[in-house]
Amino acid sequence: MPTIFDTTPKKQKPVAQPVVSPQEAEIKEIPKPTLSHAEESIEKLLQSKNQSVGLFSAYSQHPKGIQFTSQEPDEIVILFLRRHFVTNVPWILATLLLLILPPLFFAILSLLPPLNLPPGLTIILIAFYYLISVGYAFGKFISWFYNIGVVTQKRIIDLDSTNILSHNTATANFNEIVDVKFNQQGFFQSTFDYGNVHIQTEAIHANFEFDAAPKPTIIADIISDLRVAQKGNHHGNS
Repeated sequence: MPTIFDTTPKKQKPVAQPVVSPQEAEIKEIPKPTLSHAEESIEKLLQSKNQSVGLFSAYSQHPKGIQFTSQEPDEIVILFLRRHFVTNVPWILATLLLLILPPLFFAILSLLPPLNLPPGLTIILIAFYYLISVGYAFGKFISWFYNIGVVTQKRIIDLDSTNILSHNTATANFNEIVDVKFNQQGFFQSTFDYGNVHIQTEAIHANFEFDAAPKPTIIADIISDLRVAQKGNHHGNS
C-alpha cells in the first residue's frame, strides 16, 4: 500500500564551500604581532653592533655618534634616515650638464663671426654662470643632507630643511601613532629598495612621512614594534 509520507532519509546536497585563493590563505595564516615579539625584536636591535654614519649615509640601524639637542639621557637612537642617495642622481646629472655647457657654447661661437665682447665682461658672465650652477647643486645637496628622520625607543623625529637657514622639526611619541604603512611604486623604487613610509598619528597631531626612505619594509616593522612595545609598557605601568 503506498504511503503518503516517505520515511526514507533523503541525501542532502553538498553545500558549496567558499573558494579561498592561496594569497588569502597565506594572509590568514600570518600571526598578529604580540608584545613579546615586539620587545624581542627591539632588544635584538639595541644589542646589535653600532653602525657608522658616513657623509652620504641614508640608512643606519643603531647608529654610532648620532645625537640631537632634545635627546634625553636614556634615549637611544635606533634609526637614522635620509632619502635614498639614488634620488640625488637627477640633480647631479643636471649639474654636470650645466658645467659642460659653456665649453660647448664657446666651441659653437668659434665657428660664427666674432661678437667682439670685452674680455672682462666674458669672464664675469662665465663666473656668474658657474656661481649659479654651483649654488643650484649646493642647495640640492643641503636639502638632501639636512632632511633627516630619527627613530628612538621613545619617539620619532622628522627634521625638514628647505635651505641652510630654514629648519622645521616635528616629533611624535609612539603612543600617539595610530597606523604605520609604506608604499613602493615604479621600477626604480623596487630595484633600489626605497619608498615612502607613512606614519598616521592622532587627529590633534600632524602625520609624518619619510620620503624615499631606504628599506621601507624594515622601517615600518621597527616603528610598529616600538609602538606595540611602548603601549604594552604603558599598560603594564598603569
